[in-house]
Amino acid sequence: MRYALRLIAPIFAVLCLALFAVSELWKVLENSNRNTKQGDIKQVSIERPTISADGFPRVLIAEPCSGSSATVMFTEVILKAHGYDILHAGEPLLRPHQKDHFYDDANTRLKESLGRDPTHEEIRSESLILYNKRAILKNKIVLFKINNLQDDVLDTLQSMNTKFAFTYRRNTLDRAICSVRDCFVRDSPFGHQVFPNGTMSDLCFNRRQGQQKVMAMFDDGQALISYMENKERILEQRIERYSPSIAPSKGVAYEDLFAFEYTSSEQVLESSVKEWCNLLRSFGDINEVTVQEALTPYWNSRKVEPSHSSVIHNANEIKEALEDSPFQAYFRN
Repeated sequence: MRYALRLIAPIFAVLCLALFAVSELWKVLENSNRNTKQGDIKQVSIERPTISADGFPRVLIAEPCSGSSATVMFTEVILKAHGYDILHAGEPLLRPHQKDHFYDDANTRLKESLGRDPTHEEIRSESLILYNKRAILKNKIVLFKINNLQDDVLDTLQSMNTKFAFTYRRNTLDRAICSVRDCFVRDSPFGHQVFPNGTMSDLCFNRRQGQQKVMAMFDDGQALISYMENKERILEQRIERYSPSIAPSKGVAYEDLFAFEYTSSEQVLESSVKEWCNLLRSFGDINEVTVQEALTPYWNSRKVEPSHSSVIHNANEIKEALEDSPFQAYFRN
């Protein structure tokens, strides 16, 4: 009996260690999923019959530093969950600066058909048509984002029966921080990009791909407030302008779309699902149950948003400047 116990004891110990190792591995995997970065979209397979392409582009209207990259990627996930096959075109109107072949093809075609050099606006519109034709040939729906709809672009997109959605970032302090860190306001007097030690940085937009941390340094608190006031006026104008084009969709704030990522609350998840439906209603027959299935893998996947002290170099000074202003509540402690 004692001999048997001596044999069983080490086996039992090994089994316990194995169970402990599996348990710890599961925790690591679970935490890894919870810490998914915005934009690192896991392709979750939800079996749906593919819907035949209707030939209508889907366009998300959003300004820079409004969470547009994450929003358009989640839009792709949701549309795929509904059975749409997507050709994600990014921001095609920026591509001429990168010598995109669609822009070159459009230029060549228009020269032949018009018998003259086409204007930049004509080439831009024709390149959008070529994008859409490529998607149709592949039985896909083209999805891209855009900042401003100039008249010639709007006319072209409307001629293709384009479906629009509109999103924005409610917290204009976050927008200001992002704009400074990406150097979108390089010539503005109110802020610049710095490393944590306070020295100037020139990483600008490349900071998103790099490992070095950069922060926003605001030189003038009142100039920051003026910037935020101006952004809110512009937002009101954009909502008024684009509401007819996006109907029956509604303009939705980035914060409301992604609130579900920061909490385990079922109520918040349901609220975000409804907001995604409001955003994408014009894009097709959007179903709440399918949207929730698509979003659930990312539910409670991120840590609480960090304090603004971690991204603003002179945070105490800015917090004081925002006191008694309409933007005081935007500062995260």
